[in-house]
Amino acid sequence: MADRLQGQHIVPIELYDSYVAFVFGDVENIEELEIPQYAKDAAIEYLNDVEVDESKNPAKGFTLEIGEDDLVIYIPHFRFSESYSHGTLSHEIGHAVYIILRDRGLTLTDSSQEAYMYLGGFITEKIYRYILDMVENRTDD
Repeated sequence: MADRLQGQHIVPIELYDSYVAFVFGDVENIEELEIPQYAKDAAIEYLNDVEVDESKNPAKGFTLEIGEDDLVIYIPHFRFSESYSHGTLSHEIGHAVYIILRDRGLTLTDSSQEAYMYLGGFITEKIYRYILDMVENRTDD
């Protein structure tokens, strides 16, 4: 599993009328997402201007807030067999959770922490179902 993951997946967050779009691998994978064109264009424009050289930082990830309810997480070098990839994914999901709940007026406090943790767990479970399916069904050329 040394090859980096290539693909995209959307995790709908129906409770908050939002979604998190995940993109792994090439920036061009954003075009395959079923999200508004303005969100695709903004994400591609931003990401074309950032450094994603794996030799400089293999654990790089980005959480892009585009519009009110458009979140795109981009991880260019996700490798299932590398622990740093999972740490990066967890880190970026944390940003997404913060943005979604902040935009709904829910700050992190003792009384709101369960909402933050629940949403983080929900997003993590959904994206790992997708990742595990990709890894299990991968055919190496």
